[in-house]
Amino acid sequence: MKNKRMGMSGMFRAGLAGGFLLLGCGTGSGPGVEPVATEGKPDGASVGSTEGQKRPWYCVLPFVFMCPWAETEQIVQVAFADDDSAHAFVKLMFKERPSAHPLNGTTDKKDFRHQVFIQDRDGENRRAVTGVVSSQNGATLYYMKRSGYLIVDTLEAPDKLRYDVIRLDGRIQTLETWSHPGQLCAGLEVVPSPDGLLIATVERLDSGQPADLPCAPGRVVVELHDAASLAVVARYDWEVGGLIESTWNPKGELIVHELEAGSWKLTRSEPPVAAADPRCIHPKTTSSIISSYGQLIVPGSSPQSPVEVLAVDDAVPFGCQ
Repeated sequence: MKNKRMGMSGMFRAGLAGGFLLLGCGTGSGPGVEPVATEGKPDGASVGSTEGQKRPWYCVLPFVFMCPWAETEQIVQVAFADDDSAHAFVKLMFKERPSAHPLNGTTDKKDFRHQVFIQDRDGENRRAVTGVVSSQNGATLYYMKRSGYLIVDTLEAPDKLRYDVIRLDGRIQTLETWSHPGQLCAGLEVVPSPDGLLIATVERLDSGQPADLPCAPGRVVVELHDAASLAVVARYDWEVGGLIESTWNPKGELIVHELEAGSWKLTRSEPPVAAADPRCIHPKTTSSIISSYGQLIVPGSSPQSPVEVLAVDDAVPFGCQ
């Protein structure tokens, strides 16, 4: 696979280009990938780019309501496996057409679907590990190859997320379903441990009471799940006052950092204790968009390659905590 070199500012631009939906008027094509054989794979296992469609002459204002919906595909999430030997990616599919309100700067979209794929580092042995899921994916993708699973979140509703553990044989197990309560600092993170044996869910609960700070006082609840059975093997909760972020360190300790207030570290057998603030939060674990060699993975720009690996001068791999 051909590598390119870029700085972190270029990395940010590449991430934006790969992560946002296309805003065009519906050629019906996006960054797709080369079709592969589907024998013995889940329904919809081929990874194919959609051929472009010419817009009919009437597909202009004020007749856009007559314009047919065009099928579009994009690669929207990518990640290195935890041992750097493979890649995972999520293909998003949807229908779009020109908007009747062109000043909104985008197209009308509907019928969101997504599918999860894995491949070797050289692009070989590409296969789907799920069928086509009838919803939009979220922002979470981890590929814990050594432990045999991926973690992907799905947007079930505008305020509802479902976190699934996907086994490499295609089995899907729901780990957590979370509905946003509409409070500023409420949130949920799901992050596997560096060795893949544990999966942490870290939820910030907001009391909803008035406060002088942007966040109302609340609590953080951490559950550690055994990755094989998904059983909860440890649970901790304590009071917090602000926004929180979580990350693992190479020692296998989960660090929960409250912005401008301090940090705690914990393990399966050791409850939270005060800790030094981590030097970094990202990457949070061994699977991320940055390899252990400091390479960056981004959505590919051609049908032949769903991902691109870039040599980045100043990317920091996991372990910087």
